[in-house]
Amino acid sequence: IPDGNRVHYSFAGFAGIHGDVLSTEEAEVAAATGRAHRPLPELHGEVISRTPSILSFQGALCRATWKRGRLWGLTTASGGRQEGTAVTSSAMRPGHQLLINACTSADGSVTVELVDKHDNPLPGFDRNTCQQFQGDSDLAEVVWKGNPAPPRGGARARFILQNARLYGFEFR
Repeated sequence: IPDGNRVHYSFAGFAGIHGDVLSTEEAEVAAATGRAHRPLPELHGEVISRTPSILSFQGALCRATWKRGRLWGLTTASGGRQEGTAVTSSAMRPGHQLLINACTSADGSVTVELVDKHDNPLPGFDRNTCQQFQGDSDLAEVVWKGNPAPPRGGARARFILQNARLYGFEFR
């Protein structure tokens, strides 16, 4: 359910034994005492009984909420200060800017370098000339010191993450 800058999703959860809707205790007691037992027919693989289960069967209606555009995020598998990278499959076009939707911890960062078809950083667009992104922004522009626009011929972007989540990027 869209709600301004947030999205809500309602769902239900239940705790109980799957495949034993009420209990198999009735059949077990009948077998142990030698009493005749006439079971109810199965319903879609579920065992139905006339006696309630000893275990409680509890449920709840729940709601998950997240910031729009942030359901999924890229982060390093190991977390922490361990660096993680990802490279785009499409290239930037000359004259376009790179915008990111990202969030970092206080000591985290997102750095971007533009790479050629062999994954080599382009001069002036490497990680050392990129102004590191820190903070929380839905639309932050990536800039390289002394190079306001990407080079001619296009290049792919390599994202370098440390204590950060990258939710999306856009060439505009």
